[in-house]
Amino acid sequence: MKLLILILSSFSLSLLSDSVLDKFNIIIKNDLTFNHRSLDSNNEISESVGSLIHDGEVILINVDSPFKERYQISDKTIDIYDFDFNQSRSISLNELDSAILDYLINGILDEELISKKTSNTISIKDNQNEIHIELNNSNNFFIKYKDNLGITNLVDFKVKNTI
Repeated sequence: MKLLILILSSFSLSLLSDSVLDKFNIIIKNDLTFNHRSLDSNNEISESVGSLIHDGEVILINVDSPFKERYQISDKTIDIYDFDFNQSRSISLNELDSAILDYLINGILDEELISKKTSNTISIKDNQNEIHIELNNSNNFFIKYKDNLGITNLVDFKVKNTI
């Protein structure tokens, strides 16, 4: 009987933790607003706010402050527009090695990447960095990670209101 309880409880925990991945992959397909904060080695905080919009086959990331920028992501390139300096350029997605960008575009498709999972969190070990995703509810989640410069980043996402 104890073995049956142990098997059933581990099965239910597996179902519970699998749902966090499904929830993330669903919420990421919505149009989102974000608040991005970073903490550098001097303990200085910088902040930017904007939105992530799905526009057909293109994803638009609009940064509204402190600088006005747009990142237009297609299946092969990212077109970057800096409105404050009236500049633009394109980068091939092949040149970037950004797991976070991939998760924001496609969701998390490979469960083997996940190093830890609970009912509302996902941790992914990516090369030397760890990415932590926490779902607060069905309309809000955050991603915490250190970038390649060792700067701690926290990005809080909310489903954009559709009024």
